[in-house]
Amino acid sequence: MRQDTQTAPPLFLFIMSLLGTKSVYLAGSMSGQKNYGRAWRKGFQKWLEERKVAVFNPCQYESGILKKYGVRADLCKWESLPIQMQLEIIQRDLKQIAESTKFVVCYYTKPSSGTTKEMVHAWMHKIPLYVVSKRRIRGGEGSVVQADNSKVFDDFIGLKNFLAYKFKLRKYKRAVSRK
Repeated sequence: MRQDTQTAPPLFLFIMSLLGTKSVYLAGSMSGQKNYGRAWRKGFQKWLEERKVAVFNPCQYESGILKKYGVRADLCKWESLPIQMQLEIIQRDLKQIAESTKFVVCYYTKPSSGTTKEMVHAWMHKIPLYVVSKRRIRGGEGSVVQADNSKVFDDFIGLKNFLAYKFKLRKYKRAVSRK
């Protein structure tokens, strides 16, 4: 199931709760990243959705919040956002993780306060955390990724192989009508 509207995360959460479906939350630094961290999320979201896995991509919703405050996503840096906007984004993300997430996939490229909060929140709620990172993870994030339900991968290929095996994911093809 995919949520295409960018301004209605509460509706997404409501529908997910009615269906009893949990989604995969895509975590990772956005501020200061090329294309605001959208590229890897778009590719991984496509891979998951081809396997009929529900995905919550925070990039899709944050642009709606940024627009509400009149901020252009391509120019924003987290530190320069109004505090009320930061709080609204953080609260929405943490609520999504706690209430509607089966597991978190995190692309860890650099330390980030938002990503750290997401990782710790998943850990606190005993939600599996699968991290892709080529760098050594230290500090609070390092402790979290050493938890029993967390796993670190060097690349997305390793993560995809793991998820495909663990959750028996396979790519679904569209039905072809025969005449």
